[in-house]
Amino acid sequence: KVSDSGLPVVVIDRKTNSNYTAFIGASNFEVGQNAGKYAAYILKGHGNVMEVTGLPDASPVIDRHNGFMDIISQYPGIKYVKRLDDNSRPFAQKEEEALKTINDINLIFAQNDFMALDVYKICKNLGLEKKIKIIGIDGLPLPGDGLDMVADKLISATVLYPTGGEEAIQTAMNILEHKPYQKDNKLVTSII
Repeated sequence: KVSDSGLPVVVIDRKTNSNYTAFIGASNFEVGQNAGKYAAYILKGHGNVMEVTGLPDASPVIDRHNGFMDIISQYPGIKYVKRLDDNSRPFAQKEEEALKTINDINLIFAQNDFMALDVYKICKNLGLEKKIKIIGIDGLPLPGDGLDMVADKLISATVLYPTGGEEAIQTAMNILEHKPYQKDNKLVTSII
């Protein structure tokens, strides 16, 4: 309705099927691919993988999962063992139950750094923190967040999902000042 009324709309992080003036965000499929590439690298092409995701019908969850699977499916020695979605029962309880019952998990791909921290705490509680490698997503530079988690060796890596705040403000200013701007602005992601 806002777009149809003639007001400019800048969409950040998740695209929409409706009209918008500009989009700012990274490719969640590419984010998943980066996690898959790093998983294959640290596992040397062999190992058992578990994935911890957000709500199963959310577009970032779907795209990150598909990107991850796109890469690890190329490695016959990597076995995708289990996926846990963040729904119904308390999430940490489901993770702990899964880790108690699944033998030989070598790596857990958590679809954000908060989940990665929960996974680390559970692994530590079960005495598995040195055995299981963890990859998260976000790479935020805030105290205790993704960058610190990697530096403190709580997780093996995080995949940067840039917030796009600066790009969104610049794009909005360009639109308001009738300067050139790009409709689709893909932000760069990397492995940290």
